[in-house]
Amino acid sequence: MRLALPRFDKSDILDHEGLLLRLERQWDDGTLSITRVRSDRPFMLDSGEHPTTMWFLTEWGAGRLRIASDKVSTIHDRPTKEQDPTGLEGWRLDEARRVQFILVTLDRLACPQSNKAINRHLAKVFTPEVAAKYGDAPPGSTVRKWMKSRGAVGHRTLANSAPKPGAGPRVKRLDSEVLKLRTDAALWYWTAREISLEDAHAEHVAWVDDYNKKRALDGLARVTACEIEWLRVRICQVQDYDTYSTKFGKAKADGFYKAGGIGVRASRFLEIGIIDHHTFDAWVGLEEIGDELLPAGRPTITAVFDVFTGCVSAVLHFTPPSLFNMLDAIKHANRPKMRRTRVGAEKYELLASIYGRFDTILPDNAWEFTGTSGQDSLQDLGTHIDWSRAGYPKDKALLERWWGTLISYLSSKLPATVFDPRVMKDLGYDASKDTVVAASDLRELLAEALAFYHINLHNGLNAQPARLWEKELKKWETIPVFVDDRQIDQIMGMVEEKTLTTAGIKMFNCVWYNQPHNLEAIISRNAADDASGRRRRGKKRSVGLRFKVKYNPADLSQVHVYDPSLGDYVTLECKEDFLRGLSKKHLDALLKWVEVQNLAFNTPHDRKIARATLNEAIRDAAPHVAQRQRNAFAALIDRGAGAETSGNIVVSHVPSSYSGMAPVTGHETAVATRSDGGRKPRGPRNRNARGRRKADSPVAAPLLPTTGGAVSFSDATSSECAADRDWSGL
Repeated sequence: MRLALPRFDKSDILDHEGLLLRLERQWDDGTLSITRVRSDRPFMLDSGEHPTTMWFLTEWGAGRLRIASDKVSTIHDRPTKEQDPTGLEGWRLDEARRVQFILVTLDRLACPQSNKAINRHLAKVFTPEVAAKYGDAPPGSTVRKWMKSRGAVGHRTLANSAPKPGAGPRVKRLDSEVLKLRTDAALWYWTAREISLEDAHAEHVAWVDDYNKKRALDGLARVTACEIEWLRVRICQVQDYDTYSTKFGKAKADGFYKAGGIGVRASRFLEIGIIDHHTFDAWVGLEEIGDELLPAGRPTITAVFDVFTGCVSAVLHFTPPSLFNMLDAIKHANRPKMRRTRVGAEKYELLASIYGRFDTILPDNAWEFTGTSGQDSLQDLGTHIDWSRAGYPKDKALLERWWGTLISYLSSKLPATVFDPRVMKDLGYDASKDTVVAASDLRELLAEALAFYHINLHNGLNAQPARLWEKELKKWETIPVFVDDRQIDQIMGMVEEKTLTTAGIKMFNCVWYNQPHNLEAIISRNAADDASGRRRRGKKRSVGLRFKVKYNPADLSQVHVYDPSLGDYVTLECKEDFLRGLSKKHLDALLKWVEVQNLAFNTPHDRKIARATLNEAIRDAAPHVAQRQRNAFAALIDRGAGAETSGNIVVSHVPSSYSGMAPVTGHETAVATRSDGGRKPRGPRNRNARGRRKADSPVAAPLLPTTGGAVSFSDATSSECAADRDWSGL
């Protein structure tokens, strides 16, 4: 068995009793390649042998070998002037002496400048003694470059032989004003989101042209603008929190620069559930509609992700993301998964037990989650809702990563994968004729993918999600659930007021909801109210009560009727099989599809012509009836019935006066000049009444206040009450 070294980076510096070393490589035979940091020479043991792994572990365990510092590339002391008269330091001086020795030796041997000849001479020059001093021989191609660039023959000095990696001063090729304009263009790039790199470079070139015009007036030569790549480098240099927030907003800058933490964490299963929607990238068709495959478009998958175990519960909908999809996903997560799959056949009992009620739901800031209805519904369920931060997808990173897993499992492998709509149009793709995925097949594949995900190794958890769920079951020995999850459908739904009869309730003008046992119970409890209504209207008919009805647009298989006498909702189911799992959106699509089929058979105009033809055939069969209708029609025309009004505006001319037009006379309302004190009109006299009409009583004068006196409201001499008098003068 090969001994393992402690884990550390190659850039770490080792300290062996004051000697600084660097580990370069560990060989298969157990030997180590270690170099000295100060001289860059191979480190050898006192016995002259290479250090081994056993020696390293022995010295490490005894404390004589340790890590001196982290991420240090070179450590050296500044040499004195006597040690380095050329001014070179450290490894540059050692490398210069090594190159000088090789070049001078090859010059003395009159070595030709070919790789083959140089390699042959280096093999003779690098004896064991020379290799111990200068290291291994360099390649012949490298020495050939040295012979051309490191001085001429007879002038192989240390200064010429020393490496110069950036040692000389760099000359700025751009004018100082151009560099300033480059910085201005970089800052201008960060001022607005719509400004691109090409826009900033175009502005920079325009600014440099204006600068060249000024230089031409002064008789100076033109200068060149910087390249777009050089401008991009400057844009990256000036990027910071302020520039990034100016261009992309404070929220984006916070997400880019500020620490986001490790995300949401849970301490047990069913504590926090992340919920979200995803539009599936495949074309799906409904095969339940007869023998034809009705195109249903792209479905929506709503998933609930358990943070602690990584288990997922997902449902498939054919409606856009809504509150009902969320409630349906919570209800699906609360129920055991009894569908058998081929992938999880061996773990069927464990996979079926992945269900329960979440204490906290973590959605995003979509309207179906932040709305009042969504909050109230989850509060009625007893579930706390905690929204993720806007613009921070890292809060829901676990579920966002799972969408990528699902895409790799299913949508990227299905034959009906979504392409660009323009490309599909150019290809002549028609979902009603070409290949689509059936809805039932997609549901089966989704169940198989979930089963495989639960038994597969999760890299983030370093375990299988199903194994963690099994561990939590053994720990807590119970699963919290909603006792009656049918209340989820009753808590939230689309509300309508419908008439209930003995046949049931007709919804959407096409389907009936009827469940005999529940329907009879509703009628028996509320028929008394309807019976009194029949007696009041004097009609004989069957029961007809108006009730409040709720339904889920994502599933039209049942509706919930509120029974006021019971104080609860009663469920009525639809007997139509095609409504199982069908949404309101696709029912409307089905009705439109039926309308298209009817139009293909005949149009409404054709049906009107057919009706007129039928009426004409009836008139031909009964000519006396047709003659009577024609006579009545002619009589109505003679009496002017149905005459069209002209609708013209009548213009009246004002009589003229000596000054031109007649003067305008204004009138005020009579409310301020009435003498009856605002008495209520009595209307016309009844002709059948006997005797003369009593004369109107005179209008009482208003009472004026008298100093020191009191007003009596019980005047027996007057037939009019004091309260009926006019007191407006007070």
